[in-house]
Amino acid sequence: MRWRSGSGASQWSKICSEYSTSEVIKTLNRLAQTVSRGTKNAEIKFDSWKNSGQGTSPGQDGGMSNSKYIQPLHKRLISLNRNGSTSPKDVSLAMNAYAKMYQCMQGEIKLQLKQYIKELFPKAQSFMPLMNEQDFSLVLNAMSKLNMFDEQLLMHANHVLETNLNDVSKLTKGNNLISQLTPQSVALILNAFAKANVKMNEQVLTFMIKDYVMENINSFLVKHLVILLHACNKMDVQVSMVLPILDHLDSVLERDKVYTLQLVSTALYTFAKYNIVPRKFLQGLNDGFTSVFFKNATEVQLTNIYHAFAKLNIRNQVIISQLNEAAKPLLSSMTMQGLSIIYYTLSRLDYKHEAPELNVTLLKKILERLQLSKILATTGQLLPIHMINICFGLCINLSNRIKLFQIFLNQLRSLHDFYTRYQQLRNDNLLKNYPDKRRNVLLELIGTQGIYQLHVIILEIIKKHRLDHFNLDLIRYFHCLFEDWNAIVDSKGLGSKSLDSNAFWEHLVEPNIKTSQIHKQVQCTLEEMVKSESKPFILCSEYDALPFTVDIVVSSHL
Repeated sequence: MRWRSGSGASQWSKICSEYSTSEVIKTLNRLAQTVSRGTKNAEIKFDSWKNSGQGTSPGQDGGMSNSKYIQPLHKRLISLNRNGSTSPKDVSLAMNAYAKMYQCMQGEIKLQLKQYIKELFPKAQSFMPLMNEQDFSLVLNAMSKLNMFDEQLLMHANHVLETNLNDVSKLTKGNNLISQLTPQSVALILNAFAKANVKMNEQVLTFMIKDYVMENINSFLVKHLVILLHACNKMDVQVSMVLPILDHLDSVLERDKVYTLQLVSTALYTFAKYNIVPRKFLQGLNDGFTSVFFKNATEVQLTNIYHAFAKLNIRNQVIISQLNEAAKPLLSSMTMQGLSIIYYTLSRLDYKHEAPELNVTLLKKILERLQLSKILATTGQLLPIHMINICFGLCINLSNRIKLFQIFLNQLRSLHDFYTRYQQLRNDNLLKNYPDKRRNVLLELIGTQGIYQLHVIILEIIKKHRLDHFNLDLIRYFHCLFEDWNAIVDSKGLGSKSLDSNAFWEHLVEPNIKTSQIHKQVQCTLEEMVKSESKPFILCSEYDALPFTVDIVVSSHL
């Protein structure tokens, strides 16, 4: 139902202008609950807000656009804010309602909802010292859901947490934020700071992980453990601090044996982030994985599992076969990231002989997607690392199809040029850490993993085909690429240390790269050896996310 005249909208605005604070909040939350039960791009219907607030409605003979429902409510909320008629709970509940609606809507309304939350930031900041743990975590979680963070608000949140932690006299009382913490609030708070890339107070972070979590670990749901482990990974929390949590998660998953696809997907992805194999969990997976288990699987759920299997070198043929069957119906609509993850995983796990038709289909779909390369790149759906991973898969599969290498490597060069020119399309914070834009793309969107794989790819091509099949522009590109990488390493004074990636697309550009001690020792030994050689050498060290492949590549300078 949609109104064709402006009378209904005017009537609704008049009603909202007379609402009290509680009526505004109640109506917003009822609308949020309604759209969250619907599908993407949900529309607010008459029944969504009928009998909410004062029980008054603008009329039952039509409907309005989503923005015309929400705008008068927000206008009234801001007016009440200015008059001092709102409480900390009012602000947190309003932000939470906007965040819920944001996740279920599409189009311009999403921009409006972002603006509405932004307008509540100052009030939320002023209220933070008065908030309980629920309101405090709701405010931070609303920012997380919209991926929109206010640095001043988060710094103030840091201060409030530290103040409450150090206020020993109140730790046993109910009005202290730290004493009110719950497993959910801890997970949401850590997640917000991790996503915002704002450094959390070390004292508070240590307390939450070592004291609160370990003392209350049996009260944490699996989803809360997964959230806080992801957050700890992003914040570079020492692995020794989270190992007991990972071990507990492994035990809980093995003990409960009540698996859903979403749980398996997120749990395996979490263990993969830490490069730790959940042995207890994996023992119980065979019985739970059936064709019914994968019914209605999404691309993200499947690719999370593929990614984890590749990174942890899990070669369970039964589960991989079931994954493949579940993925086949999705291939036509799958993103380039999904296609490249599956092809890369099957190559890494040496599954090409068991699924030759699937490999052919994957390459066919990938080539089809490249026909839309400009559109996909503009929306951040086609990245340099996709092309590198596909070529790396071709190398593992011992492919002699030089034409495919030409297509994908030329596309890599085009994407590098594209992202150099349009660095701000995907994210305002993307690629701004390095003054040279071209090198920034190399550092942020290719990274250590990409450079390592490119060395292997080029050496494999030289061994089989030489470089006769490549044009001079492509050869020049790779020469400049490796020169730029060496310059980045030298300018940062990192030597053989692996470089990190911001990992906006975490599946393929791995964050938090940590070279193992043995790799460092081998690297240093090789460096000393090649210093005595008359010819220059390229040394490229692989990091620990790629087990059971060549660790060190030594090659004469191209």
